[in-house]
Amino acid sequence: LGVAERPVMLRLLRQVGGRPTVPVRVAALRPRQVVFQGQLRWFEGHRSALCRLKAKGIPRETTVDQIREFFAGYELSESRGPITILLDKNNKPSGEAWVYFRTQAEATRAQKERNRAYIGRRFVELREDF
Repeated sequence: LGVAERPVMLRLLRQVGGRPTVPVRVAALRPRQVVFQGQLRWFEGHRSALCRLKAKGIPRETTVDQIREFFAGYELSESRGPITILLDKNNKPSGEAWVYFRTQAEATRAQKERNRAYIGRRFVELREDF
């Protein structure tokens, strides 16, 4: 793999539960395609790591609807589950969530405009989750 391709491939491997040590061929693939353990895999647009932000610092009692309101005015993924609240080891909300956007440009715009904005009394830090 080339230097520029390796980080992208590691992200895609994590999405399918792969290990970074698995040899992966990337050349001549269409967007959202990857060869994983010798098989061609497709990635749905709403699950593309390139369109995902990780929101940190969310109050633990925050609901998916409240997070959706926080991102009102941005194009979230139209597929099911554009927001995933992450759980800790005790299956309680961890204060972090993944938010899937329709495009990378929309995710970048949301990050620039909404980073460190408040939900309740806490500010939310938005990071690219590649």
